[in-house]
Amino acid sequence: MELMEGLTLLSTSVENNASFFCFLAFLSFIILLASIFLTILCARDCEYGGVFFGIILTIVSLVLFFICLDGANDLPKTVYKVTIDESVSMVEFYERYEVIDQDGLIFTISAKEAP
Repeated sequence: MELMEGLTLLSTSVENNASFFCFLAFLSFIILLASIFLTILCARDCEYGGVFFGIILTIVSLVLFFICLDGANDLPKTVYKVTIDESVSMVEFYERYEVIDQDGLIFTISAKEAP
């Protein structure tokens, strides 16, 4: 990606939260297995309250598992640290870039996604 005139590039990095979502997916999968096991044990012993709890926990952990898998598939985002020259139109700047953080005159930005 080419930056607009008047921006001075200080650094570039790639942000990716996939490892966090993979950990959550693994955790929800473990909870899913445990809830299925709990449901089977309670059904065998005719404990209907435990079966109901196990079914609800199974559904919730299954939904959480698929949400986490979807989050793990997000594409990494390139982030730029830049300084802005006074010649830059801030209106045009905010139209083209998403400002993630500002530390004095140093802006952390990423390109806005095309609609």
